Amino acid sequence: MANRRGRKSKYETNVKPRLLEIAAWCRDGLTDKEIAEKLGISQDSFYVYKNEHTEFSDTLKETKEIADIKVENSLNKNANGYDYEEQTVVMKKEVIYKDGKRVKEVTYPEIITITKHKEAETKAQMFWLQNRKPEKWRNQSQIDLRVNKLEDILNGNNS
Repeated sequence: MANRRGRKSKYETNVKPRLLEIAAWCRDGLTDKEIAEKLGISQDSFYVYKNEHTEFSDTLKETKEIADIKVENSLNKNANGYDYEEQTVVMKKEVIYKDGKRVKEVTYPEIITITKHKEAETKAQMFWLQNRKPEKWRNQSQIDLRVNKLEDILNGNNS
């Protein structure tokens, strides 16, 4: 789309050709401000383009939502612990016999799959609880900031 002077808009030159790159930045957790800076546009232009161009707003929304869901799932998994499979190499030994006599011994590598368990992480559990049930798990002390509190303490009224 050309502007009044017949030149392409910054959306056409700076944003539209970089939608795939923008999606990657969203997955990496960049803010709208940081994305605008990387695109060489103002934050105001960023929001105008976001409102005017559905392909741009969809790219931002969908990739940010997907990234958030992946992180939420990982946090949940780490908070609860999980089993996973891992491949490892073990050395196998085969002894070859002929007419009841040991002829030779052959050693060779073999890839096997083993199941391991990742223990639940206490930090992930605390983070989850503090954010999902803040009224019960908030890690803050409430401080009474009444102006007359000092006066009460000095007068022996520690209520």
